[in-house]
Amino acid sequence: MAAPLPRETAPEHSLAPTHGPSALFVTPTLATADGIERRACSRALEWWRELAAPRLFPSFARVTPEAASVLWDSLFVIEIADEPNHYKFVHAGPILRAALGSDPTGRKVADVLPRAICDRQLYFQKAAVDLRNPVDEAGRWTRTDGDEVLYRSVFLPLSDDQRRINYLLGAFSFRMVNLH
Repeated sequence: MAAPLPRETAPEHSLAPTHGPSALFVTPTLATADGIERRACSRALEWWRELAAPRLFPSFARVTPEAASVLWDSLFVIEIADEPNHYKFVHAGPILRAALGSDPTGRKVADVLPRAICDRQLYFQKAAVDLRNPVDEAGRWTRTDGDEVLYRSVFLPLSDDQRRINYLLGAFSFRMVNLH
């Protein structure tokens, strides 16, 4: 796995691939050609940087509906545990809830996400925690109703003490493809 470039020295459109063509470590901008909405994730990355300044990471307390404004519906927050299988949703905006078909708030990520994407999502969430850097990810799954969900997400580290990443702020966007 390639390491991301430091945030301070990353070129304007630099991307370091990780696993698969759609998984990217985020440096200053997001750029992919998969056709899935990127504005929510790009705006969340920009907002995350604003919240953090002058520190490396924003704290969980700074993530509020008032501060996020129109981004709030696209956002989710995951509480970090010792093992990714124990990460837990503490907030899920209506966009993620609509894609999942339920509210995952208060539940373990591993118990909520569709099997087709669960391992991949947990892998990239852990990468964002371990590397202490934003990670962008995109993929797809087929819902039980037969519709396909094409999605994009970004995982942004939060730290209350600037030493340990204790939450991930995420943004999520998707579009449905009717396969019938």
